[in-house]
Amino acid sequence: MKIKQNISLKRYTTLGIGGPAEYFCCVKTLSELKQAFMFAKQNVLPVTVMGGGSNVLIADAGVQGLVICVAHDTCVISGNRIVVGAGMSLDKLVEMSVKKNLRGLENLSGIPGTIGGAIYGNARAFGGSIGDMVRQVVFFDCNGVKKSFSQDACGFSYGTSVFKQKQGEMPGVIWQVELFLDVGSNMPWEKMNLRQAIIAYRNVRYPPKNKSAGCFFGNAAAGMFSPNFLSKLPRFAKSQKEIGAGYLLEQAGVAGKKIGGAQIMRHQANYFVNAGSATALDVIKLAQFAQKKVFERFGVRLQHEVRLMGFDRDPFAESCPQVSGA
Repeated sequence: MKIKQNISLKRYTTLGIGGPAEYFCCVKTLSELKQAFMFAKQNVLPVTVMGGGSNVLIADAGVQGLVICVAHDTCVISGNRIVVGAGMSLDKLVEMSVKKNLRGLENLSGIPGTIGGAIYGNARAFGGSIGDMVRQVVFFDCNGVKKSFSQDACGFSYGTSVFKQKQGEMPGVIWQVELFLDVGSNMPWEKMNLRQAIIAYRNVRYPPKNKSAGCFFGNAAAGMFSPNFLSKLPRFAKSQKEIGAGYLLEQAGVAGKKIGGAQIMRHQANYFVNAGSATALDVIKLAQFAQKKVFERFGVRLQHEVRLMGFDRDPFAESCPQVSGA
């Protein structure tokens, strides 16, 4: 394992934006992870962890301290039990599970990023989330101490987990995940067809050629809106608990808006792309503009889902006040 200095993080993210890491390393084994922790401790460096970089916006100034990229990607499938390293591609695991005639992950087909990132943000799609399948998560704190989290202890809920909610209190690395899936039907081709259909849909809705961090804002809680307002919404824009952020952004008129090299897609207003040589500041300004427009239109402040790295403070914390209504 080599610890490098002043490494640009742009190429490690799907958005293609970000300054350099003061120190950087990729770890594939537990021994390498402990070496990285030791280096950070000896040099009194803060530690930042990243996986596939698919839901991340990195500051233009970069990230101070040691950035650890988790590349631990071993995978063992035994019956309906899967033990997988946090650095494995989520979509690769979905493909493997479908081929083994296991059911539970196919709704997540085509989502970029790693297993660790999926656990961190409780990746979800089409009514299912990865947290539903988790039996245990192995986590190492920055002292190299191993901790095991049961499904309940992971605190999974919409777009989040205990690892995301308490990242400041419990710095460390999601290292390994144990999943239990359901055994599929006697017609495994049904799941393969579903997987292919979802990937085809995602390729149209979220073109893979675009540089993006995925959906920028999380959906709004339905309880923030009046019953009268909810009754007038089209069915595709809502569920029992949520109102689609994309719908609110579209209705606020921000689709297609561009600031610098950052742009909001015309057909999916919650999808922000690097349309040229965008900077992190371009994305922040564009997202703040979109957040403000939704607030002005609906009286609701959307919360960003994209993880911010290298920022001194959350630039969205005081963009507009939080209220209920609409």
